[in-house]
Amino acid sequence: MAVATTVEFVPRCTDSFMKFLLGTWQVHRTLQYQRGGYTGQFTGSARLQAVRNCSTASKMMLYREEGQFVSADGRVAMDAHREYAFDCSNWPIAVHFVDKSDPFQAGGHFIDISFNDSNPECAFLHPCGHDEYRGKWIFLTENSFSWSWRITGPKKDGEIATFYTRLTQQ
Repeated sequence: MAVATTVEFVPRCTDSFMKFLLGTWQVHRTLQYQRGGYTGQFTGSARLQAVRNCSTASKMMLYREEGQFVSADGRVAMDAHREYAFDCSNWPIAVHFVDKSDPFQAGGHFIDISFNDSNPECAFLHPCGHDEYRGKWIFLTENSFSWSWRITGPKKDGEIATFYTRLTQQ
């Protein structure tokens, strides 16, 4: 899927990245799996908020996404959510799974996000067992971005495309 990438804004440091993301976003995700996952649509919202009084880094953001997934055939409809911790204390930005025992503590490493020059795209890799998640983050406008994945391996074969549109800014 080709996406136009003529964007005036591309964050080049942790502060501008945080400023861009803090707030609430409308989320629309399309999942298409040939193997190992559901095909369907997720719609909902994501909130990124600064974590205060954090024992690790002072520049942490908590990502919380909530919404509903409906399979392409309509037989599966369920509430869904996910959480990540964005550690913006260094460049590149380190994204972690959230530690379930302490939601304000970063858990295992997920991906690193870093943008170079004026390129609004960033690619990254997340190995998951024998499967690979090849991801891409693209800044589309000052109020929208996409986060997509191509998943390949012995257990999974699919694509996930997520589009975010700003609802509120902090």
